[in-house]
Amino acid sequence: MTVADNVSVVKANSTQLNCVLLTMSAQEYCLECLLLVSPRISTILVDKTLIDHSERSVPHKMSTSTSILELDEVIRRYAWSILRKRCNFLRRFFLDEKDYVCEIDWSAILMEHKVAKFESKEEDNTPIDTNWGKVVTGSKWVSLWSCNFDNKADMKQSHSFRGSRNTTTWVDVDIEQCFTINKQLDVEVNIPPSLSKVRAGRDNSLHINKIKGQVFKEVLNWEVNSQVEVLPSWQARAELLAREECSSMEFEIRTTLYNPSGILPVYFKRKSDRRVIYVVELENFANAFQLEEEEGGLKPEEKQCFEVMIQRTLSADGEEAASSCHPQLITRGTCVCLTWGDQKVDIRTAPLSASPDDTYYDSHSGPISVHARASTNGSARKSWRGGSDGNSASNSASNSASSNGSLGSEVKLISSNGNGTIVSSLEDRQFVITSK
Repeated sequence: MTVADNVSVVKANSTQLNCVLLTMSAQEYCLECLLLVSPRISTILVDKTLIDHSERSVPHKMSTSTSILELDEVIRRYAWSILRKRCNFLRRFFLDEKDYVCEIDWSAILMEHKVAKFESKEEDNTPIDTNWGKVVTGSKWVSLWSCNFDNKADMKQSHSFRGSRNTTTWVDVDIEQCFTINKQLDVEVNIPPSLSKVRAGRDNSLHINKIKGQVFKEVLNWEVNSQVEVLPSWQARAELLAREECSSMEFEIRTTLYNPSGILPVYFKRKSDRRVIYVVELENFANAFQLEEEEGGLKPEEKQCFEVMIQRTLSADGEEAASSCHPQLITRGTCVCLTWGDQKVDIRTAPLSASPDDTYYDSHSGPISVHARASTNGSARKSWRGGSDGNSASNSASNSASSNGSLGSEVKLISSNGNGTIVSSLEDRQFVITSK
């Protein structure tokens, strides 16, 4: 490593500390010296709507707050303590951390994220407030749209029940405990295959970069087509149903830190001219995750965010050949997901003499052909038969003999003999279908 003149280089090793202080002029040395300051407290509380970095205090943790470990602050405190420890008394007295900016070479660190826990948090029928409003956990059948058919003719009629529907699958994530680098959150969650329904369509991972209110969503367009046959003097009702599923999950992610090169450079630059004055090379940066009273960089309240992973290598005869320790940072949070599935067409029939309020005693829920095109990112294309995810739309129902439709305020289906009208509204978009 090449270091400019007038730069102090400090090497920190688990067994040996070496300090080389290069020559500085008296005038330049005096510019370096001010009062000693204590390291800042790096664990702060984050309000649900505001992160205030101006007050570095540790108030009581509440349910609406998040515990944050600022990783760069831990490394900075540890590297600064190494620097001060190796300076002589006179130089240490004039060192003032307020005169320097700390920069860490994060390219020397590899991070591996693994999901340690991903399981249900709430029972069914539990109301939950989310960034998309209040939802209730559990599943229920939802009618996407329906259409009624009358046959007053003396022969069987065949109708097409077809249309498309847009549905939104979303995942709302809130973080309760995490770590940041330069006050930025960057964690990737690889969802277990058994819970892939919470992936919101794209892939099996969620890239989390917001502490509160991050929502992953995908909009899919579903096209369905089904045939409805109505006997003479009978009526039929076709309805497209989809199962809405809402669940609340809690998860835990463990991020393991590796240092392949064995050295983590930490630079202290003078604020006045951004010139590198000190370089501290941490040859065992895992020591930074000890408590400050144990010559590390952790505050007691930060201990909950950290664990040590020990790796042991065994020889051919089963004896331990080598071992290594790697820091693990713990991220905890919750997510609420809403998905759609088990789509089907429900067809019910009854005599024309039956009241519309009477229960249809002859019903059939059959398979339907479904083609879905993902509108998010303009990519994924899927096909199913008899099931889909699925809600705002464009719909149509037509008589197989001859039909033509135009926009209107309601759906009118007129039988082939021109008698009778059945009305079915389709939310915000309606069509008038006339059979001749």
